[in-house]
Amino acid sequence: MNIVYEVLKKLSRLKPSELYNERILQYFLKTGFKDCFNDNDKFEITINLKNNYLEIINLNTNEEYLFEKKDNSLDFIQKKTNEILFHIRNNIDNISLIHKKAITIVKFKEDNEEYSIIDNNDGKIVTLSDLKIKISNKDYFELKTKNQKTKIIGLALNENKYEQIFSFLNKYIFDNKKERVRKRILNLF
Repeated sequence: MNIVYEVLKKLSRLKPSELYNERILQYFLKTGFKDCFNDNDKFEITINLKNNYLEIINLNTNEEYLFEKKDNSLDFIQKKTNEILFHIRNNIDNISLIHKKAITIVKFKEDNEEYSIIDNNDGKIVTLSDLKIKISNKDYFELKTKNQKTKIIGLALNENKYEQIFSFLNKYIFDNKKERVRKRILNLF
């Protein structure tokens, strides 16, 4: 999604100048933009240095958005309604994507990263450690649930690392919800 790269380039012109983990930020932007932009949408981005925001227009849909940069955070806002569609928070030890469905967090530890999703609907927290996941930054990472055979996903340098990890965690949340609904239906009979 080429809008991600354009936004990243232009965000660096806004204040404050702070460091984000660029690969995680790229993933979070791509995830957040999915509801607003398709890969082939044309768009226009204007930098407003006076008010410290980017104005983004999806030329295919004529929808207008704002990207505001604040201390340790980025807000993506629908201009017409002033609704915050997603919010990226950058702390010392983690970076998180906050939107209606869930909060996605990458937490930095000294020798590794920790991944978790908090489901906004029922407050359920799913982390890789809950799922008995082993991750090695040096060579590979594995994804598995307790009773599942280990699945080696790929090299840690893989560009799709975050996409693979969070789609796995999202699937786990979704599968659990589906199972709970099925059990409720069975209990009715």
